[in-house]
Amino acid sequence: MVKRALPSDVPMRVTEILPRLKDGGAFVKFTHPANVAPKDIERAVSKLLAEKPIKPFFSPFRNVQAGLVKGVPWLEDLQRYPKNRLRIEFVPKNPGEEAVELSQETLYSMFRRYGSISEITSQPWDSKVFPKYAYVDFGFVRDAIMARNCLHGFVVTEELGGGKLGTKFRISYERRTKPHRIWDWITNHPRIVIPVIVALLTGVTVVVFDPIRSFFIKAHVSQKYRLSNSSVYRWLRKQTSDIFALKRGEDEQAGLNAVWSHQKDVIERIQAWLMETADTFIVVQGPRGSGKRELVLEQALKDRQNVLVIDCKQIIEARGESAIIKKMAAEVGYRPIFSWANSMSSMIDLAIQSTTGVKAGFSETLDSQLQKILQTAAGALQSLDLDSRSKHDSDASLPPDAYLEAHPEKRAVVVIDNFVYRSEDNTLVYEKIADWAAALVQSDVAHVIFLTNDSSYTKVLSKSLPDRVFRHVALGDLSPEVAKWFILGHVSGGAAPHEKIDSGAKPGSGENKALVQVPDLTELDDCIGTLGGRLTDLEYLARRIKAGQSPKQAVAEITEQSASEILKMFLLPKMTPRLLPRRFYACAIYVGLFGWRLYDYVQVQDNGAHASYFFKWAFIDAVYLFSLPQLRIPWLELSSEFVLIAFMATVFSDWWLMYNIPLPFQGWLLAVLKVFYDKELAISEHNVKLSSILHNSSLIMGKQIINILPEGSAFLNPERRPFCLSPDHPVATVPLFFNATVPIEIELVRFDLDTNAQELVKLGRREIKEITRQSTTCMVDGLVTTYRYDVALKKPGAYRLNKVLDEYKLEVQRLTQPTYIVPCPKARVRNAESSTRCLGDLSNLTLEVEGTPPLKIHYSRTINGKDHSFHFQSLQPEGFSSPLLSSQPLTSLMLSPDADFTWARSQKVPVGLNESMNNAGEWQYSVDQVYDAFGNQVSYEPSEDQEPRPKSKDLYQNFVVRERPRATVVGCDLRNPLKIAKGQVTKLPVEIRHPGNTLESASHTVTWQFSPLDSLTKSGDHGNVIKVGSFTTKKAGDKPIISEPGLYTLKSITCDSCEGEIEEPSSCLLLNPLEPTLAIRATEIPDNCAGNSVGLRVDMDLVGTPPFTVYYNVIEKTGTRQESVLIPNLRHQLQLKPSKAEHYEYRFTKVRDAVYTVKLPPTDDYYLEQDVKPSAKAFFMDGMRNIREALSANDYIEAQEPGIYQIVRVEDFQCPGIVDPKANLFELKWFPRPELSLVPADSIQPAEQKHKFVKKEICEGDVDGFEVALKGSPPYHVEYEVRFKPKTGSASVARKDFDAVLGKASVQMDTSKAGVYSYTFSALSDNLYNNDKRQPTPLTLEQTVHPKPSASFVKPGQTFKSCMADETDQRIPIKLEGKAPFYLELEIKHQSGTFPEVYRIPNIQSSSYDIRIPRQYLKLGAQQIRIRKVRDDRGCQLETEVGGPVVQFQLYDSPAIYPLEQRTDYCVGERISYTLSGTPPFEINYQFGGKNMKAKSQTTSFRRVAESPGEFTITSIRDKASECRATVNLTRTIRPMPAVRISKGRVVQVDIHEGSEVEILFDFEGTPPFEFTYTRSTNARKGQKSQVIETRHEVSEGYSKVIMASLEGTYQVVAIRDRYCAYSTGQVAGKEKSQQKSVY
Repeated sequence: MVKRALPSDVPMRVTEILPRLKDGGAFVKFTHPANVAPKDIERAVSKLLAEKPIKPFFSPFRNVQAGLVKGVPWLEDLQRYPKNRLRIEFVPKNPGEEAVELSQETLYSMFRRYGSISEITSQPWDSKVFPKYAYVDFGFVRDAIMARNCLHGFVVTEELGGGKLGTKFRISYERRTKPHRIWDWITNHPRIVIPVIVALLTGVTVVVFDPIRSFFIKAHVSQKYRLSNSSVYRWLRKQTSDIFALKRGEDEQAGLNAVWSHQKDVIERIQAWLMETADTFIVVQGPRGSGKRELVLEQALKDRQNVLVIDCKQIIEARGESAIIKKMAAEVGYRPIFSWANSMSSMIDLAIQSTTGVKAGFSETLDSQLQKILQTAAGALQSLDLDSRSKHDSDASLPPDAYLEAHPEKRAVVVIDNFVYRSEDNTLVYEKIADWAAALVQSDVAHVIFLTNDSSYTKVLSKSLPDRVFRHVALGDLSPEVAKWFILGHVSGGAAPHEKIDSGAKPGSGENKALVQVPDLTELDDCIGTLGGRLTDLEYLARRIKAGQSPKQAVAEITEQSASEILKMFLLPKMTPRLLPRRFYACAIYVGLFGWRLYDYVQVQDNGAHASYFFKWAFIDAVYLFSLPQLRIPWLELSSEFVLIAFMATVFSDWWLMYNIPLPFQGWLLAVLKVFYDKELAISEHNVKLSSILHNSSLIMGKQIINILPEGSAFLNPERRPFCLSPDHPVATVPLFFNATVPIEIELVRFDLDTNAQELVKLGRREIKEITRQSTTCMVDGLVTTYRYDVALKKPGAYRLNKVLDEYKLEVQRLTQPTYIVPCPKARVRNAESSTRCLGDLSNLTLEVEGTPPLKIHYSRTINGKDHSFHFQSLQPEGFSSPLLSSQPLTSLMLSPDADFTWARSQKVPVGLNESMNNAGEWQYSVDQVYDAFGNQVSYEPSEDQEPRPKSKDLYQNFVVRERPRATVVGCDLRNPLKIAKGQVTKLPVEIRHPGNTLESASHTVTWQFSPLDSLTKSGDHGNVIKVGSFTTKKAGDKPIISEPGLYTLKSITCDSCEGEIEEPSSCLLLNPLEPTLAIRATEIPDNCAGNSVGLRVDMDLVGTPPFTVYYNVIEKTGTRQESVLIPNLRHQLQLKPSKAEHYEYRFTKVRDAVYTVKLPPTDDYYLEQDVKPSAKAFFMDGMRNIREALSANDYIEAQEPGIYQIVRVEDFQCPGIVDPKANLFELKWFPRPELSLVPADSIQPAEQKHKFVKKEICEGDVDGFEVALKGSPPYHVEYEVRFKPKTGSASVARKDFDAVLGKASVQMDTSKAGVYSYTFSALSDNLYNNDKRQPTPLTLEQTVHPKPSASFVKPGQTFKSCMADETDQRIPIKLEGKAPFYLELEIKHQSGTFPEVYRIPNIQSSSYDIRIPRQYLKLGAQQIRIRKVRDDRGCQLETEVGGPVVQFQLYDSPAIYPLEQRTDYCVGERISYTLSGTPPFEINYQFGGKNMKAKSQTTSFRRVAESPGEFTITSIRDKASECRATVNLTRTIRPMPAVRISKGRVVQVDIHEGSEVEILFDFEGTPPFEFTYTRSTNARKGQKSQVIETRHEVSEGYSKVIMASLEGTYQVVAIRDRYCAYSTGQVAGKEKSQQKSVY
């Protein structure tokens, strides 16, 4: 991409490319000749990008831009991401000098070239922050990135406004804070938001939920989607009926059959009632256990569809209104249901009613909720009834009510079970159900069957249907005989009750299969009498008898069990173990919420009250309290009234806590809470733990451990030479130096670079002997000096000396720096898929480099024999970080027990070469050299002393770059189409060329799109019918042959797989024009005197392609001649005017246009003939010698001016006449007409238009008039129009007149309204003349009436506030109407009732003005200001009346703030306290860390914890009473805590010999001088604790100090102090988790 962006004709060479992924760009370093300016290069690059824009793949909608770097860019990898706001800090060029703050104009001129700027914000004038800064907001982030990278570090010279010494830019990104305006508005306007939310919820409920609920009711009634009704389920039940008992047992069914056969008449009676149209109820009444439900649902409605069963017991037993609504909805299938919403709306309604006194109507009562559910169910039932209705039925045209009345079998059946279950509880539910049932039967929607145990049901049902007789069925206990048969049916196992039961039959005898063996039933009759005829009791008895019990034993157990259940229900407490966890969880949740509430209360104390806390807790309390009864937890089943009262109490407590309402025990509560919550507000307005700041273990870090080693030393590769292994160099010879020792055992440890596994390498006896031999050759005075031995190593890895023993078997001191032996680096070129490229293609080539990263590769690119060398460095895999590039010293690479060496393993790094090939010819990419991280070099170029030899194929890649062809259409476009005759062919005028040269023998393929003429769009483009054509040339000059008319557009051209460019024009329109046609019309040319024809005028209309040539023959007496006429257009007029008189004939023979030649048929349409014959007027002249003509004998001459008229001559059509001189003259005179004019006056001036005058402008309401002068024969009658045009609106016209006897008359002018008045005198008559419509232009007088000026407050009634300490007065905006300048008078009246003062403003130059009332006119307190008088430049004046609009002006005294301590330096972790003067709460604005911050204080004290160092400056304070902001400048400097690092903060272990010394480096942070205390303790051993040996105190004047140590032990700092702050720790021994241990 960089290559494409750089022009090839600019003398520059790219040396390095530094990509910046975070910024989305790259830095390009280049060199250029000395005679070429960098600005010229920048201009050329920008021009190329403008002409040929480049769009990167990661930003396809924006072009690449380039800018010259003028400063020194900061290449950082911090987690700082670009923003569209830049912070420009103005710092001096050199430290200690002074910088200049640049103006906004200068900043705009320097930054505008990088993109559009939306805003420039300078530093506030009263800001004390240094260095000075300004904000520049760009419209786009990419523009800000360009500006920062180009101007960071730029020095502004004195010529540019940077001061004498120059000013340097330090630019950084700044995040812009966005206010939460929408949320703030919502929380601050609950009166608007809450009704809107309720209205939206209501609308959603009606539109969305009502159809859904109706659908669920229909599904519940019809059981359409129930699993048991599916065919798959029925088939499965049939197949598994012998395995699973899915139905009632045969023995139970047999017992019930005996009951149903006894009550068969009742079943048939109910079924008959359901087929009738009577609109009344069916009531089945009987005691509990009498089988009412089974009789109706399983027998009477056995095959009935659309049955709805409502169990009143479930509804009545529900507790609370929400539970009742939920149960009612469940019974009818009404879902979804939000039962809790009713309680919430009731609470909201009650709250609004208690505050406003008016019920808002948000909530719905239980009555309305039940009514809504039942009405929805009624509608769903009617829809179900009509679902089976077909349009083909004979009564399909009947309305729904009539249809259901005629078809009672179509109606649904509603069964209401347990009606009047508890008649004393919730009578409202029974009444609503009864009314709903009455509506169903009366509207023929459904049959209703009531199942009840109570005989008092008539009291409720009679209220709903007072005029109906209910159809009643009474069920009682079974008779002993039927009860006996019921039990026998159960016991017989399915045998019919009437079959004989033989207790003496032998099992399995096969005799009488109907005989079933049963238990002894001799006591059954007595037991039935004891137990009764209740169906449920009898069924229970039958089950026990079948289980093997005797009848008496079964009755006894039933009685005992019933007694125990009575005791459990009424006498023992209702406590079950499974309910205890639910109650515990509910209480635990409440305790957790209460703790969270207290936490927010502490936040309110520190941050101030906020409405969001209150609304949050009100919502949480509502959800918890109104959801708790729904869980049905014993002892927590709260009533609706209790829940509502509890909710109101919690809302009150939320209001008290979250709005910080002061109460007597508030201080005690806060003190208790602080015990559990010890966080305090810091300067950053965040809660911090003070203990975490005061006990910061990172302030003192690092240890140095010194171990004393024996004498002698061994060094492996002390010069740290790099080594690598390759097939050409399989062995690495590493030097090993010994000093004053002869080893007898040497052991190296190798760390595998791939697995980090350790391997011990021990030198053998032969190597030890060789070392001993070499030591004898290096002896001086009998002592062994330094000598060297080369160790041969064949495996890659990291090597170090692990153990060296001398002849005394003592360990020799050894240098533990690692020696790395790595595979030698190598590189190759991945073969490209094709060696042919087209001009402008990308090289798309990959170099593969292998070795220890970061790698460096040199490669060359040869273009047509010209060699260019390039290199890439810092090649490493993504996410890789090499320790060699870190800022740590070399000692950080020393080995440690847990060191990781896998970073040094050989890795493959692909390098993509994606250059744009802009030069045609032969290209070659070749690898020259490769380097790894350790400096190992492999060169593929032969040296000077070697013979040149060809490189391996994987080290280079050749390409052939071909030119791209270009094609265009020549001589044809949409305006100049090709035209050929139908059926003919022509060549498409395509011109093919190559830049630079022409390939004669190359083959080109041209493709085009073709659309017929009838498919083209209105604009002439291709339509929906497009054909694609192609043509391949064989030699130069070949062109495609085309014949079909239409639009041809070139789409592509290719040559040798290179796609070329299509240049404009690229389209050609081919037409088959129409054959030419000719239509002629001839008219005679008459003679002016005699009227005879002297020739023919022939109008010719042609159709075809101009120009035309028309050929015709002229036939006369002397012969025939052929003539032609050239016609350039489609119409022409030919005059055939012979020179002599005779008979002429004309025959048109043929016509030719640009395409066709057509012969004309010899018909009369193209034949003309004519006879040419050879060729009288009176003229009058008035006294001015004007000639006028009379054309007939009875004609007249119209005379409009007086004078003498004379007949000059007379002639007819043929001959001239004679004028009689005695009667050739007559004279004409006029009576004078009346005239009207304006009497001259100074206030009347003529206008530019004739007969128009302008009178001097006047103010609205002033009196004015003018006089007119009249001439003629009095009396006069004058009519005039008064046209009024206001500034806005339409004009109006009033017609007026007056009579005058004298020669003058006065006219009163209208000035009642402002506007332009025009007085136009339209008619004038006197004694001789009436109004003449042909009179000249009427006289017009125009006058402009200016409106009276007005002055008004922009916001009348507003209260303006100001403070005594403000340097600028509060501005009161007013708007004025009129012509500036204005004169204004204001009346200022103080609330004390003193005489008002008048403040005059004499010269206001604009219509909008901000009034600043001088302080001497204002007093502390409130004053009322009104406008008394206003006058404009025209002299128009308006005085306002008392009682008009006013504004209020409040003048307050300002609050103050005082520090509790006079010191200005604080340490991190200390508290900065102030006392406040004014009325709480206060708002304090301060600056810290270059940011403006705001804090609130509810008391007269302000305290913050200093959590970080910086300048803390309080800039202003404002209290609640006055809202005055007092500007202050209280600056406190927060000093950082001093910090000390031993050995760069790591645990370092150093081994030295006895008598040697080692340096202990102490690095300090803070403000010098530093005082520190450090200890030396014993080195920690396994199982032993370290003991302090000695403690020392030192002083350092600088930021680092080196202490020499020679004693063994562990050295660490325990206390540090700088000029301002101190820190100490009691820890002496041990290893911090955050410290890093290193070993020397």
